[in-house]
Amino acid sequence: MRTVWIASGDRFVTDAPGSLMRRLTEWFPWVRVTQDLGKADILFHSFFGEAWRRYPNAIAVELVGENVAPDFNQADYAISGVRLEYGDRHLRRPFFCFQPEFRGLFAEDGALLPVDAHAEAASKTRFCTVVVSNANRDGAVTRLFDLLSAHKPVASGGKWRNSFGGRRVGDKLAFLRTGKFTLACENSAFPDYVTEKIVHAFAAHTIPIYWGAPNVAEDFNPEAFIDCSRFPSLEAVAEEVRRLDSDPAAYEAMLEAPVFREGRCPEAFREERLRAFFEPIVSRPPEESRRRCRQARAEILWERARVSAPLVSQRLPALGHALRLICSKRYRSACRKVGD
Repeated sequence: MRTVWIASGDRFVTDAPGSLMRRLTEWFPWVRVTQDLGKADILFHSFFGEAWRRYPNAIAVELVGENVAPDFNQADYAISGVRLEYGDRHLRRPFFCFQPEFRGLFAEDGALLPVDAHAEAASKTRFCTVVVSNANRDGAVTRLFDLLSAHKPVASGGKWRNSFGGRRVGDKLAFLRTGKFTLACENSAFPDYVTEKIVHAFAAHTIPIYWGAPNVAEDFNPEAFIDCSRFPSLEAVAEEVRRLDSDPAAYEAMLEAPVFREGRCPEAFREERLRAFFEPIVSRPPEESRRRCRQARAEILWERARVSAPLVSQRLPALGHALRLICSKRYRSACRKVGD
């Protein structure tokens, strides 16, 4: 088996689910990581970097962690939280699945680890906690914060509404674990857009007050958290929190409820599914794994040259390469297949 070189042209891939590339090298011995993007057979990217665009001949894999849809005109393959069927080009794996806190919810066989609800409830020293990095939050999230604070103080350990004189907490999970509830709010409320926030709350053995994706209960057990989308108003949400806060038995019952209804890591989120997605990509010759039509790859190269090169003479090499791609037999063959 020939060596397959993989690289990241985007800080998001390196900083967030960075262990993905390491796992690929563990699963497939012929896969190696390189810092030289020009050497890479497979380039991972999101939308926080542009360097990958300089290498349109590499297989592009887009990792989507924000509220955007994959762009299959620019990527051969994509991993996102969107419920999308697109042959072998897309894998639904929400961003929270890459978090170590998510993997920490399960035993090796995939069974959820039990929670001692009574002991956890007795250890709580705060009513509610929240950690938000975006200091410009407003609207529904601010309204919910104010409604909860009218009952008891909400401890904020991030930039937003900080409760500690501007000093942010160092250990997020340890801080969240001190609260009976955790305000887990996405940056926007959109179907399928579920990040690590609710998972961090579950991992800290606290009850999430979740504001975000209206279909979050399709993934998580609605008996295990407070889903704001299921209530007629934020005032009703606050009333439900007050009820649970004053009813120890009801609180412990929700805290003890399994994160997932079946009590196990769903098959769609298992590591085996991720490995099965990548195995054919890294096992086939590059020309068999490519999925973008060559016109799209040529357009990426030309757009890069158009923006970065002010002189026409500097653009000519890129234009020539783009034309060769478009006129190639492989491109015409790909177009015929798409037309079929």
